[in-house]
Amino acid sequence: RIGVLPLGYYEGLTRELSNCGVVKIGKHFTPIIGKVCMNHTMISLEDLPTAVGDEVIVFSDNLEDENAIDNIAHTHGLLNDDLLTSLSRDVRRVLVK
Repeated sequence: RIGVLPLGYYEGLTRELSNCGVVKIGKHFTPIIGKVCMNHTMISLEDLPTAVGDEVIVFSDNLEDENAIDNIAHTHGLLNDDLLTSLSRDVRRVLVK
């Protein structure tokens, strides 16, 4: 099973995560598969109990998660500031205190 996320490099998800990044659904991490496209990203849903509308966390605010900004930057040789500043203005931001 493959899920399609409605975001890609246009929205600021770096292509460096193609075939090697992960996203979080519930308590589970699942890999990004294939290339990050302009407006779509495919993820593996194999063996995950999911439904349309489930929340997918692309960038986690938990430093222990594989998909935390600092961990992504370190793993892929990127700057964490570049990951955040490349997000499109169309991407909704949520202030977490």
